Order: sequence, then C-alpha cells, then structure tokens
Amino acid sequence: MVKDTVLYIVRHGESMGNLARRLQGQTDFPLSPLGEEQAALAAQRLAGEPLSAVYASPLKRAHRTAQIIAACHGLPVRTDARLMEIRLGEMEDKEIDWLHETYPENMAFFENEPEKYLPPAGGESFPEVVARVSPAIDEIAACHPGQAVVIVSHGCAIRSLILHCKGWQIDRFKELPKGKNTAVTKVLYNSQDGYRVEYMSDSSHLG
Repeated sequence: MVKDTVLYIVRHGESMGNLARRLQGQTDFPLSPLGEEQAALAAQRLAGEPLSAVYASPLKRAHRTAQIIAACHGLPVRTDARLMEIRLGEMEDKEIDWLHETYPENMAFFENEPEKYLPPAGGESFPEVVARVSPAIDEIAACHPGQAVVIVSHGCAIRSLILHCKGWQIDRFKELPKGKNTAVTKVLYNSQDGYRVEYMSDSSHLG
C-alpha cells in the first residue's frame, strides 16, 4: 500500500491590507497584530503533525505565517514565487468599496464568476493563476512521498490549488470556499490515486 503525502494548505493570517479592506494582489503587506495571533493558533493546530517541510509564498503575510508554523518544528521556510497571490495590476492596493463603485461588473465577475473576469493591465486571469500554482503543488507532492508538509499561500491562489487537486474546470471555481485567514485545507496525494481533498478551508482553530 502506497503511503500518502499529506499537504496542509494554509491561508496567511490577517494582513494590514485585509484590515484596511484593500484588494492586495501581490502588494506586500505584513501581518496585522491579529494576523500574528491567528498564525500562532494555526501553528498550535499543526504542532503535533510530523512535518517534513514548510513552503510559502515570498510575500510577507504568507512568509511570516509560515515562519510561525515552521518554528514549532525547527524547520526553515522554503519560498516559491509560484505560490504568490493573483496579480491584479491596476486594481492592486485599492479599497474594495472603491473598486466596486468604479468597476462594478468586473468586480462582480472577480468575486462570483471568475471565468468571466477580465484582468486589468498588468494583471492575471484566474486560468493563468491555476496554470502558475499547479506545477508548484505537483512538485512539492512529488518531492515528499509519504511525508507531511505545509504550504502557506493566499486566497485566490489556494482556491486555484484546490481546483487543480479536484481536477475541476475554471467554471467551478466559484464553488470553492473563500477561506478565512489561516484556514486549513488538507489534501492527500499518492502516485497511484492522485489528489484527494479531505477537507477545505477549516478555521476551527480560531475558536
């Protein structure tokens, strides 16, 4: 029987951008004080798991969350730029309410019908994000047969990872939960059966 690789996919803690209700994309906001607390709770949740590696987006909010989790296991954080959030071009670092007023149709697509979303100049489409993140999780899973690892990333990027693991098309993106900060998704993988999503976006550790 082939032993599963266990992948814990964790969204970063609350960032200063989340706190200010700004659409962040790849703008590099640090964690807020609450985000630091959330990351510590996620670390407690995963403290008893036999982790072999911790991977993260290089953006501060994800990398710091990963550092807090990794510290419980004496592990370094391995960064992978493919795990970064969706690039939003001209929409980055703008207040969400302002974006809804200025681009009502496209923001409605962004939030509810991602397959219809039209990225602004310098931005990525949702299929492009899926194409970017998918090889990252494939390589991580292949590098850690039978081990447990953590991947810390971002909302849209994580939903893209789950979409890939489920083998779904982009029009089903909207069915995936928008996980809270530090929500955990557990995915099992082996070379015979591929990916199996055990649970998605669980934030019970936040109380």
